[in-house]
Amino acid sequence: MRTHIHALLGPAIVTGMALSLAVPASAQYSSDFEALNASGNGVLLTGQDGYYIPDGTDSVDFYAFTYNNNGIGLPKNPRGGAQFIAGSGPGSPTFARAQRDMTWGSGIWEVSVDVCCTYLGSGESQDNLGSFSLQPYPGSASYIQLFSWMDPTNPVAWRSTFNAYDENGNGYNGVSPGEGWQNLKIDHWYRLRTTLDFDQNRILQTSIADLSTGETTSTCFGTMYLEGGRNGSAQPTGFRFFAGGGVPDNVTAYDNIGIEPTGRSLWTCINGDCPGLVSISVSGATSRGDVALVAGLTGGQYVNPKPPCQGITIDINPPFLNGFPRVERASSDGKVFIAGDMPRNLCGRLYVQAVDLTTCNVSNAANK
Repeated sequence: MRTHIHALLGPAIVTGMALSLAVPASAQYSSDFEALNASGNGVLLTGQDGYYIPDGTDSVDFYAFTYNNNGIGLPKNPRGGAQFIAGSGPGSPTFARAQRDMTWGSGIWEVSVDVCCTYLGSGESQDNLGSFSLQPYPGSASYIQLFSWMDPTNPVAWRSTFNAYDENGNGYNGVSPGEGWQNLKIDHWYRLRTTLDFDQNRILQTSIADLSTGETTSTCFGTMYLEGGRNGSAQPTGFRFFAGGGVPDNVTAYDNIGIEPTGRSLWTCINGDCPGLVSISVSGATSRGDVALVAGLTGGQYVNPKPPCQGITIDINPPFLNGFPRVERASSDGKVFIAGDMPRNLCGRLYVQAVDLTTCNVSNAANK
């Protein structure tokens, strides 16, 4: 039986008080929430693994649940373990929040988390559903990935959008990455992944995967920045899970959180639909320096046998596609952009990787 989460657990509203355990901050973080104390009816997340209710907020707690006999009635995450966390606010201005401190760093990072949203009420709802954010927001190189209803009067599908910034630091809200982030099912698990470059203060790329079908959609952002825009901002000091809307019973659940540096300063992304027009973009290159693009159909470990950049390892095995490697000149802000038609026989098989010929830095291997 599906139960109203706040009625099941009882609201524990905290105003202006932070509750936490003394857990050392680390330079990356991942959790499948299996080590938490959890139950079908939910156990307070606050105080476990360093999670706390942020100071100065009207908040209720998140809870740790077992999938088995969970009182919310959420389905098992196809790639989950035995436990997850979830929150639901009793209605505006009180929402569920769970924050955790950690040490971020420079370079390119990836943030990934599994998300499932639902509505336990009847009739109409109100936005929002939930969100994931870097903290403090505002006040650091941060953003919000927001979850809201497609139609609050008929709460059966939701969307994921971004609250971010332009290069001048002007905020803009509700930016959709594309159709793949629209009309998402309730009671269904998705994996969200976002790539951040703290050196450029940018959001580089985001993807969404249906964890039941495996279907994955990704897109690159050319001009989406973290707070502060091109000038940057202070390093974030943590992250926050959020749940709730204008009325009770909006529920957002999370599992398998991962936040870690990629170890790269150069990033390659492929945008577009295959077959059809696609673009290849590279960011983080030396200003006006030469960049080699390598393209092939087989991933692997190939050691470059000769200069330039002799001895570096490429994650694509020969033979390379005709016309590759090709050398392009980066713009003054270290970007490369090329576009062309991608035939059907390359769909799902194409790998592209970039090498900065000034520094010999190697990017990720993008796949399309």
